[in-house]
Amino acid sequence: MNDSPLFLLGGILLALGAAFCLLWFVIAPGGRAIPLSRRQFGAAARDSALTRLTNSSVGAVDTVLNNSRWAPVKDATLELAGLKMRRADFVLVVAVLAGATGAAGWAFTGLLAGALFTVAVVAGSYAYLRIRTAKREQRFEEQLPDTLQMLSGNVKAGHSILRSVDSVAQETDEPTSAEFARVVNETRLGRDLSDALATTARRMHSEDCQWIAEAISIHREVGGNLGEVLDQVGETIRERAQIKRQVRSLSAEGRMSGWVLTSLPVVMFVLLNLVNPGYAGILTHSIIGILLLVVGATLLIIGILLVRKVVKIKF
Repeated sequence: MNDSPLFLLGGILLALGAAFCLLWFVIAPGGRAIPLSRRQFGAAARDSALTRLTNSSVGAVDTVLNNSRWAPVKDATLELAGLKMRRADFVLVVAVLAGATGAAGWAFTGLLAGALFTVAVVAGSYAYLRIRTAKREQRFEEQLPDTLQMLSGNVKAGHSILRSVDSVAQETDEPTSAEFARVVNETRLGRDLSDALATTARRMHSEDCQWIAEAISIHREVGGNLGEVLDQVGETIRERAQIKRQVRSLSAEGRMSGWVLTSLPVVMFVLLNLVNPGYAGILTHSIIGILLLVVGATLLIIGILLVRKVVKIKF
């Protein structure tokens, strides 16, 4: 068996390419094609064998997830991340990527490398969801000042608060449009507007949105000029956003140092294995070496948590 690092890298790239083709062309196709039954009168829609296999696989995964008490991912998590796909599709995609990467690592390096690659793909999928969710929440926070300005303008123009929220849902960008459209739909089904906004604030982890919900709730109880109240809340949110940006700029050096210090051991270990595979072979072919890798990974995770605790400033 060829133990060349380039041979290993080529096998991994081919496996990832095959998994990507399965994801792009079968599980998550790009455009919405018009069915044949609508384009041609009297023609029955026919699916290819690959499409039927994919549909049956997704259906089987969906059945297992529905019958299981524990689910690796929830629909609400995918919704918060902004992914327009079902949890069965996501689980199947991650399983295919993890299986292909693990099989490539096992075939070209060994069982330990295959297991590590599989765990890395699964952990990377969860990290991907967290990153997308954090970015979506950040965009929501950044859009709140303009959202408040639009709400205030509509209220001052004589529109009701619900009509103003509906206008925001139609005229703003993601994710504000989707979240406020959800608020409008819940309100039309009989839920109180303040409660719907408060739920959105908790879901998006937004204290500023919670202020909006409380301002509307207080206005409904005691009355007053809602437009001026929203203007004052919007000014406060802009000042808080300015302070947040200043804090992020001042802590950028510490966050970059944390990324470098935590990624340097992993990068050096990979490079040493590629340049001289026998140099670090004792760490992967002996019990003591494997234990040292586990201890090192544990200490690295603890260091990452400590660095995040230091550079993450709450105010």
